[in-house]
Amino acid sequence: MKSGFDPENIRPRSRDLTTTPPRPYASPSSLIAARRKLNHGPTGDQGKTFAFKQQTNQSTTEIQIYRTANRNGIKHLIQLTSITANHPSTSLAAEKIPKSIHHICRSHQETSSKQKTPTLLLYPMKSAEKEEVIEILKREIARPSTKIKDVQKIKNKGVAVQLERDQDVEEFIQAINSKETLKSTIETKKPGKRHPSIIIYNLPDETTEDEVQEALAINADIKERLNIRFKLSCRQPGTAHWILETPSESFHKLKRLGKLPIHWTMHQVREFFHIKRCNNCQGFRHLAKDCPSNRPSCGSCAGHHPTRKCRSPQVVCINCVMHNQFHGTRFPAYHHTSDSGCSCYLGEFRLQKNSNLPWSTSSTTTTAIDVIQINLAKSKVAKAHLEKLASEININHFLVQEPYVKEGKIAGVPRKWHQWLSSNNKAGIISLPSTNNTIFICSTTNLTAIKIQTITGPVNLISAYSSPYAELQDIAQDLANLLTKIGPEQALIGADMNAPSTLWGYANNSPRGNIMEDLISGLNLHLLNEKNSEPTFQHRNAKGWPDLTLVKGVQLARTASWKVRDELSSSDHKYIHTQLGISVQNHTYTRFKTTYGGH
Repeated sequence: MKSGFDPENIRPRSRDLTTTPPRPYASPSSLIAARRKLNHGPTGDQGKTFAFKQQTNQSTTEIQIYRTANRNGIKHLIQLTSITANHPSTSLAAEKIPKSIHHICRSHQETSSKQKTPTLLLYPMKSAEKEEVIEILKREIARPSTKIKDVQKIKNKGVAVQLERDQDVEEFIQAINSKETLKSTIETKKPGKRHPSIIIYNLPDETTEDEVQEALAINADIKERLNIRFKLSCRQPGTAHWILETPSESFHKLKRLGKLPIHWTMHQVREFFHIKRCNNCQGFRHLAKDCPSNRPSCGSCAGHHPTRKCRSPQVVCINCVMHNQFHGTRFPAYHHTSDSGCSCYLGEFRLQKNSNLPWSTSSTTTTAIDVIQINLAKSKVAKAHLEKLASEININHFLVQEPYVKEGKIAGVPRKWHQWLSSNNKAGIISLPSTNNTIFICSTTNLTAIKIQTITGPVNLISAYSSPYAELQDIAQDLANLLTKIGPEQALIGADMNAPSTLWGYANNSPRGNIMEDLISGLNLHLLNEKNSEPTFQHRNAKGWPDLTLVKGVQLARTASWKVRDELSSSDHKYIHTQLGISVQNHTYTRFKTTYGGH
């Protein structure tokens, strides 16, 4: 590494259009990685030379970074243009995390004693396999008498219903059995216990299952046959690691045993955690065959090429680098992404160790993305109405213009809501807690942008504002630069442009409207506004359609619906409701293991 570049010491910063959002990941540091850090490169205050300037027009910053980090793929650490696409893994809070696996396992004992939430599994019978369980429940039990905390889809077309008390589970079963139509179409089951897994290391390929079962019975006094989940190839030729599913009693016996003699050879036995890591993007919880990214990341030097083709002598973990950049941590980064001492790997290990929640939902939600766009006219009352609207309808994000700002923040927004503002405080984005994985991209004078991950790839949400007395070319340039930087990624733009045009409802065109039409055409954007819609602005005797909703991406435009809402906003602008018919990837890691299926 050249002096002055320390990926372990990157600080979070305000980004302009020359930067891109980092790839978030959280985990504890380790002694192994710390030792590598000592052997490989500089640390300390030298990394501070990479702090980005906040001004949006400082293009020299990019040049300085490349001059310092132009070595064998390291320059790619700063020039990542599609972070969430390359690394769709969970963004975790930068909390104080244990420094060893031993500490992690010990802390797990405290959380493992927590009481499980009462849950009931519902599966369709053969006579009703073509119909969804939820649709049957909607038809037969429109208003359930028991309190339901959550409903999630699981495998085999089933549904997991989370209830308040154990008594509610029995009452719900009785309600289903009392109706003949439900009893004949829905099968009710209670979740079984989650069985842990153990791994037996370096078993020769000629070892048979009967020999392993016999060794378990003799040495660990395990009478029942254990289920073999799968085998893993290992570095030593002609051997494999065996992963077995064990009931609780057998698991503790084997864990205390530590070693198992088979054919006069002692084989280590440990608890097994199946932590998936993608060889394409280096992210966790998925494999390369399921990776949504078309751009590889090297697990050795962090460059944008397959790991097997890497020729760089430098070793840098892109997961730890991006977490340092995003959260301001100092995780050791001079190691391979597959290193057992990697901070991100240990964090993933900790998550899986503590994953004792009642069930595992898919990382993809089936609900659409609902976005509300409005100019709040710097009104406190209009801002207060946002919380009321969010309690009445499903909303994920607000794209706001001219909010009431105090001390650099949108005043009065609930503390659990996330917010971002442009540098002139005229354009903002508010995300509700129900939305995960929002990543800040940039803020310029006239706009601010975030990124969310969906099943079709990243979607950028952009809020922009241009005063009728300002030059429209300025915001047009900012918008063009941002859309160029995000490349092929999709985007939803909510903007108050104050640009009259007949395309979105005005009687006549204005010079600003002509500029806006050219911008929409030049950037291949799709206008969602309907020409004959109600005015989005109305004040005394004046009315207009200054609020525009634009989409980048044909697929996103096809799934989007747009309408002007009639609810009272206490602003001279109305609510614009845009619904994107795509699913969001939440990547909440909860495990669901039952004796009936479900996973």
